[in-house]
Amino acid sequence: MLSRFLTVREQFILVFFGVSILAGAGVLLYQGNRAEHSPAEPEALAIEAPAESGAKAAPPAALEPSAPATQASASEAQQSIAVGIVGAVRRPGLYRVPPGSRLGHLLEAAGGASDAADLAGIDLLRPLQDGVTIEVPARKNRQP
Repeated sequence: MLSRFLTVREQFILVFFGVSILAGAGVLLYQGNRAEHSPAEPEALAIEAPAESGAKAAPPAALEPSAPATQASASEAQQSIAVGIVGAVRRPGLYRVPPGSRLGHLLEAAGGASDAADLAGIDLLRPLQDGVTIEVPARKNRQP
């Protein structure tokens, strides 16, 4: 029926453009649907260090405590390790530190040891590993 009004060449061009438009619309719909249903990035486990009332010097920028409920980017996760510190420290919590950091760096980031800390058995030059929690022991009270 179209052959009465259009030449073969014009019919070919019309079909080509129609198929191109349909293919383009299909690609756009597929990409939009895929973006809506892609799995969300997992949230990074983070514990906010409790705030103290006294003004303290902030830890170095590379040793900041992890922000609460934030999503860590892939590059950030590759450039830092997550290490927990508990026990006799001023600000226990989860910290992100650069690979190759030592226990002394983590202790400094946590605000230092508390007055009750027993650092005699602690190796401050110990290299930190991802996913480890360090416990700083407290001095035991001696009974006279």
